[in-house]
Amino acid sequence: MKLFFAILVILHCSFLISLNAQPLRKTVGLVLSGGGAKGIAHVGVLKYLEENNISVDYITGTSMGAIVGGFYASGYSALQIEELILSEDFQTWSSGKIVKDAYFVDDNKSADMFSFFLNLDSNFQASFKSNLIEDSPINFALAERLYQASKAAKYNFDNLPIPFRCIAADIFTQQSIILKDGNLNDAVRASMTVPLFFRPIKIDGKYLYDGGIYNNFPVDVMRDEFNPDIIIGVNVSSKAFEEYPFENDEELISNSLKYFLLDNTDQTLLNEGDVFIEPSLDNFSPFDFSKPSQMIALGYAAAQYQSKNLENVIGNVKLNSLETSLSSFENFDVKNINFIEIDGLKNRQKGYVRSVLKPKNEMQSVAQLRNGYYRLISNEYFRGIYPEFVYDTLGNYNFRLKVNPKEKVKLSIGGNLSTRSISTIYAGIDYDFLSRALYNFSANAYAGRFYTSGRASIKSHYPSNLPFYMELEGIINKWEYTDVKELVLKNRNESAFIIRKDKYLVGNLGTTFRNNINVVLSAGVTNNHDEYFNKGEITSSDELDETQFHAVVLSSVFKKNTLNRKQFPSKGKMFEISLKYFTGIETHEPGTTSLREGMSQHDREWVAFKYTRQQYFGNKIRIGYHVEGLVSNQPTFVNYQSSLINAPSFDPLIDSRTIILENFRGYTYGAAGLISIIPLFRNIEMRLEGYGFASKNRIIEGENQNPVTVGNWENVHGTASTSIIFNSILGPLSASLNYYDDPNYPFGFLVNFGFILFNKKAMN
Repeated sequence: MKLFFAILVILHCSFLISLNAQPLRKTVGLVLSGGGAKGIAHVGVLKYLEENNISVDYITGTSMGAIVGGFYASGYSALQIEELILSEDFQTWSSGKIVKDAYFVDDNKSADMFSFFLNLDSNFQASFKSNLIEDSPINFALAERLYQASKAAKYNFDNLPIPFRCIAADIFTQQSIILKDGNLNDAVRASMTVPLFFRPIKIDGKYLYDGGIYNNFPVDVMRDEFNPDIIIGVNVSSKAFEEYPFENDEELISNSLKYFLLDNTDQTLLNEGDVFIEPSLDNFSPFDFSKPSQMIALGYAAAQYQSKNLENVIGNVKLNSLETSLSSFENFDVKNINFIEIDGLKNRQKGYVRSVLKPKNEMQSVAQLRNGYYRLISNEYFRGIYPEFVYDTLGNYNFRLKVNPKEKVKLSIGGNLSTRSISTIYAGIDYDFLSRALYNFSANAYAGRFYTSGRASIKSHYPSNLPFYMELEGIINKWEYTDVKELVLKNRNESAFIIRKDKYLVGNLGTTFRNNINVVLSAGVTNNHDEYFNKGEITSSDELDETQFHAVVLSSVFKKNTLNRKQFPSKGKMFEISLKYFTGIETHEPGTTSLREGMSQHDREWVAFKYTRQQYFGNKIRIGYHVEGLVSNQPTFVNYQSSLINAPSFDPLIDSRTIILENFRGYTYGAAGLISIIPLFRNIEMRLEGYGFASKNRIIEGENQNPVTVGNWENVHGTASTSIIFNSILGPLSASLNYYDDPNYPFGFLVNFGFILFNKKAMN
């Protein structure tokens, strides 16, 4: 018996010795700081940890650290997070850019440089929009990619593949809030809510903001919540100044929010044996997401630099480690979205939103719902929405949409400032009203020496399997083409004085087909009124000729536009095909420079078919092309000058539509050109353009000022331009040297800030 107990003691001691012989695995906590766009460097650190088999047991993060940490904790690998951040979609989300959907297409390019919104409540109290960056795209992206992890973890962040905490701020009670349960996408979205840049979201009845306000480096949260053996702290923020700066006061004030976010991370929170990683990111801005690959590389290098300090956890692989939850997630692309719940709207308004999101009465996939969501937010009325996926007990996902029901007024200001007398001031106003349809009321005005205009419209959108809109718009335009002497080299001896007035009332019916191709059918009436001198010697007592064209205009237009800018584009493509029919009466009243006597009237009727396409390719140095063709049987008008003025024109350069170019007009023509865009510095580029133009018949002046068409595709001319462009957030600042193969204006130098754009007109 004694022998038996002795054997048991020996075996027990041997077991204890064997346990002591195998080193116990150390638990590792990863702390990721905030720092805006600089937080992208966290991905590089994760890549290094994965490559060296350093397993992470717990994660805490703030702001961008919460985003990266939340994805990693939910089962995304470092490589998957890197692919997401390097994607074009991420650039769209981070910039708040809304990709316009043809569902709500607006073909009226205006010269607005900046806009702001007023929310009108039931007491007609106005309040300004609280966020500078539109967050609707990133809200859906987070919900789509993180909701399933929340559901798999039963809404408890301890049950994620890696237990997780993120930090938000309650600025009203001045408290740091630790988020540990609920929807993971809500938590990380709250943690990144930089005041003034993003709208806060409400969690547990509280509006929460960026966690970096009170705790940008949550080492204390890691220790209090998880108490790991080793903490790896990654700081992407930095102290702005060691002492108060006494110079450049204006620059300091304008960048005060930036310095507010550059929290002074306290490295002393880490204990001996912990690891502190700080990528060198001084040359990067917290608001610039345009260089993600460089920041990821710097994060990786910073982790590699700490390799000696990481030696005690290298190869520290968890036994029976959890497989990534992504592998067990059900296919989120199957049609499992059952019901759409909408908060904040009346029943008739909910019907409209459901029809946009879910045009067919059947279950949807998330991809289909995503398309509907982007259709919805492409209209500015729906920019204040917040999406959520909700799982029900029947095994279906439901979609909940929180809508801000306030009516919105958009005010826009813009125009252009030029070295020529073509400067204008622009102002616009838009009001949206939602009922069973979405109604938009808009008006704008241009005022300047060269161009004045006013436009008003009423548009109503109707959702269905084939969505459509109806619009009634009225436009008044006036152009005054006078001597162009400011910084322009010209050969014309006699005075050039032409006044064009255009009144256009039109009804539009538009719809959308596949691939966001928009089709618009229009019917309207127009009155074009031209005042001009005929060629020859002109005195101050001479009177202008007047030509009026009263007409009915019918048109059909097929178009698609994904160009990234409304002036000087460098990405995307655009094509437009139009067929127009004109029938009306031309009335001519001669002036003192006319060889005709007495008023005359003539019936005019023609059809015009036009095709335009523009597209850009490449990465750094970009190449584009522009082709345009017109076929019509338009007749000449009563004299040469009115025929030339009313002939369609090819206008490829920034100032083409501000000059009457005789050699670039014709009733049937073809044109093509190449564009090269060379980046010089940040937001500064050189643009080289060259175009060729050929018209079937040239319009010349015959005897007695009569118009004559001559030639057969012999009228070939070219134009070219070299521009230096700074693309500011308000609009382009450009300096252009333009050449036209035209006898009147061969060369022109133009410096312009803003947009040289006009309201549409019936002709040309």
